[in-house]
Amino acid sequence: MRLPQEIASLVQHIELNKAGWWERAVDELVLGIIWLNSSAMTIAAISQALEGQFGFTPNVSRLTDRVINLASDGRLIRSTIGDYKLSDTERAAIEMRLTDAEYSERAAKEEFLSLLSNVKLSVPGDTLWERFNADFLLPVVREFGASIYTLLLQTEAGLSNTPNFDQFLLQFPLEEHQPLRDALDSFLSASNPAGKTYALRCLHAYFLAESCALSGNTIQRLQAWVSAPVTFRLFVDTNVLFSVLDLHDHPANDAVRSLIALFSELPSQVKITLYALPITLEEAQRVIHAVVASFGRVPLAPNLARAALSDDAISGIAKRFIEAAAQTTSPINVEDYLEPYIRNLVTVSRAKGVELFNKSTAGYGTRQDVVDDLTRELEREKYRAGRQKTYEQWEHDIILWHVVSEQRPAHVESPVDAIDWVVTLDNRLIRFDSAKTQERGGEIPLTIAPATLTQILQFWIPRSTKFEETLLSNMRLPLLFLDFDTLAADTTLRILTTLARFENVSDLPQDTIVQILRSQKLRQEIRSHTRDAEGDLELVHGGILSELEETKALLGNHGNRIDQLEQALRDSEAKSVEAVASAASQYHDIEARLAESERLRGEAERVREERGQVLTFLKQAFLTVLTTMAVTFVVQMTANSLALHEKLRILTTLVIWILAVVGSLFMVDHLAQDQPTLSEKLPFVWLHRLQHWFWGVVLSALVIRFLWELISHVGDGLASG
Repeated sequence: MRLPQEIASLVQHIELNKAGWWERAVDELVLGIIWLNSSAMTIAAISQALEGQFGFTPNVSRLTDRVINLASDGRLIRSTIGDYKLSDTERAAIEMRLTDAEYSERAAKEEFLSLLSNVKLSVPGDTLWERFNADFLLPVVREFGASIYTLLLQTEAGLSNTPNFDQFLLQFPLEEHQPLRDALDSFLSASNPAGKTYALRCLHAYFLAESCALSGNTIQRLQAWVSAPVTFRLFVDTNVLFSVLDLHDHPANDAVRSLIALFSELPSQVKITLYALPITLEEAQRVIHAVVASFGRVPLAPNLARAALSDDAISGIAKRFIEAAAQTTSPINVEDYLEPYIRNLVTVSRAKGVELFNKSTAGYGTRQDVVDDLTRELEREKYRAGRQKTYEQWEHDIILWHVVSEQRPAHVESPVDAIDWVVTLDNRLIRFDSAKTQERGGEIPLTIAPATLTQILQFWIPRSTKFEETLLSNMRLPLLFLDFDTLAADTTLRILTTLARFENVSDLPQDTIVQILRSQKLRQEIRSHTRDAEGDLELVHGGILSELEETKALLGNHGNRIDQLEQALRDSEAKSVEAVASAASQYHDIEARLAESERLRGEAERVREERGQVLTFLKQAFLTVLTTMAVTFVVQMTANSLALHEKLRILTTLVIWILAVVGSLFMVDHLAQDQPTLSEKLPFVWLHRLQHWFWGVVLSALVIRFLWELISHVGDGLASG
């Protein structure tokens, strides 16, 4: 069941390192239950609601004390019939905190969805947010709480495995897995304020709400821890030791190192010391020597190292060495890189805060109880899926468990009294410890995960930025743990170390090395042959030649393809030229048609204009002739009335009409000259010429007459003289 938002907003601010934290947590739960009910409640109703919401039945006497205390503080108001309701001031305060909580969750949801804004999801954003809370975040929160209740309640809590992020991913298509993993990793990082605040609020509120089920004796012991001297002797297993030393690539490195950094904030009465048994250091040495043997004494060139980092199968110490080699400018040897850990592991460990607990374990390997445990676990190992632990690994873990178990006092009443612990990330060792704890009647567990230890330390450490980052590092672990294929990693290392033996390997391009490392044919051959340096050399050499032949064939195919593409390009260019020529021809045709269309349009316009000019001319000519005829008729009638003789009237009439006709023609010609279209017509050209001739004749006649008169006058003058 998901903790109601209202309850989370009320209890998330309570700090466990301060006195009275349990009482304040119960107070806030009571207030929250009444607020959710929206009406007054009796103490019995409050008790039933707490049981229904959180699955526990509080002690009625203690609950009554808390309710009465809230009433005396004015936060609750008691009615005359004995039920309780919130005061107006308290209701307003709760609603204000609820508003802040709603804003916090809304900001977290928006940030969460923004991290996936570029991913095409198969479900709506609201559905994804609900699944994230229900199927991942809440299981992680519950897991954290369950591991602590196992210690505090001293009961069989039935520890589950760390929530498997892969199970959450199975709800979504494969192509969404990596984007989801990356988004949630960013969401739960310390650098993301919205995600950090939301996740820690859920974790802290859930723990406080559930802790109200603790018994009175347990609460008293917890409160006594805060002021009493406390000692923790933490025995690290091999993986935790490597994380402390930062010697291997492991998802838990940040969580372990941040936990150790948190030790500096503990008060003086809390003493924590990290120890490593000689067998743990010996196992660490075995692992280191195995890594050295896998690489051999051949230096690893930087280009080989950078190519190898593209293979996700490589992890642990091998990856740390490869990362170091990739940063150099010249080849380095794995033995030189690991030499401080090979020769001075105790000194290096002490410098990191891990002391040697110098206890001999020589006789443990033959002890019957150890042998029985080892035999049982090895038998179970046969039926476990995935990577199996070796005989040596189980022998180390079981001996470590027995040694630390014997360091503890005979009777332990609380985790504080236990003193000695095995700090581990190994779920199989934790399950072994759980089984042994049940065999012994439910004692305090011997193993403790960094996440559980972090939660316990909050009883002494204020909630600081460093503490919150430590919690987040542990919450992110399910996102970071991946199933590593040891066979794939071993295959990659065999190919890598073999390549390092070739001369001038530094000249090989990185892309070529990556292709060789990923060659499925070569990897299959390497896997099918027993590890042998010379045999691997021959296989890798053959793989390189095969890769070369494939490259040549590929280049040949590419060459053929290039030729085909070039021919296609030439054909395309020829077709393009033809298409351009055709387009140009069509363009010219279109231009010619457009020009012809323009010409015809102009011709039509000209015809319309000429028609208009002709009509105008005809109208004007008709009116001119009509006017001339009318005037001529009037003049004729006038002249006839004045003529004395018939012959004179006939002559006058003839002259008048000749003049009228000639005048009409001349006026029509004048009208035609105003119309350019008509003036160029042949009739009007001749008419215009005729006009010029007429006026020329008239002018000539006048000149001749003048000259004749002049000559006559001169002649008369001479005759008279």
